[in-house]
Amino acid sequence: MYAFQTLAGFNQWANTRIYGSVAEMPEPDYRKDRAAFFGSVHNTLNHLLLIDRLWAGRIKGAPITFRGL
Repeated sequence: MYAFQTLAGFNQWANTRIYGSVAEMPEPDYRKDRAAFFGSVHNTLNHLLLIDRLWAGRIKGAPITFRGL
């Protein structure tokens, strides 16, 4: 269980830093296609949220179903 707590703590720390940086971005930059794996910063954050919710569901024993990003 310690490993999960450590990883969850790191995830929270990283998300806080990411959200703080993104909060200062102008909207056009936030939505701009950057030719990255998920395209825009918005799509990347959507992916991170989806994965966080998916893992939380798995840990609780209640997987989240979704149709797509």
